[in-house]
Amino acid sequence: MASPSAFTAVAIADDATLPRDVNTSPRDTWPQQFFVNALPRASRFVNLATGPLSTSDVLGREASVLPVLHARVAVVLVGLDDVAFRVPPAQFGQALTDVLAAVHKAGVARVLVGTLPAKAGSVLAAGTPIALYDDEIRTAVRAAGAVLVDVAAIDVSGAIDASEHVFYPDSAGHKAIADAFTRAYQAAYPQG
Repeated sequence: MASPSAFTAVAIADDATLPRDVNTSPRDTWPQQFFVNALPRASRFVNLATGPLSTSDVLGREASVLPVLHARVAVVLVGLDDVAFRVPPAQFGQALTDVLAAVHKAGVARVLVGTLPAKAGSVLAAGTPIALYDDEIRTAVRAAGAVLVDVAAIDVSGAIDASEHVFYPDSAGHKAIADAFTRAYQAAYPQG
């Protein structure tokens, strides 16, 4: 039987959560570092990220399995693929609102949602600032009563994949994102 402090945590994300460069091992990705640094050792962690997905695809492929996982914590960083796919910010915001509603319906008590790394904006078409996506994230987070992790405010190193037009964090970028999620989690839930 699991200890009373044991629980399941999940990462809901697009493929920027997965290691993309040869110097980043799966253990070095931001969700894994968050799990190791912020959560009790007896916890279980499931990274639901599967590949290039728009946020509306995340709803069907990732959020749909939450009821069987009985997760207590969800860390969410979506939108990088939406930026690459040129999903309009308002459409992205509605999809994120739907994902967070599914997370809530699944009974996840602690939900942290990150804004997008500022460097992700370099793949956008002229006239579509990354701030429009971050505004949608902030609105969805407020409406869901989730914890905002301001990833846009930190330096996240990485590179644009020229073939996919997606920003991918490198090892240091994953660490910066993990540290931001860890600080936000510890501030919101000081008892662990």
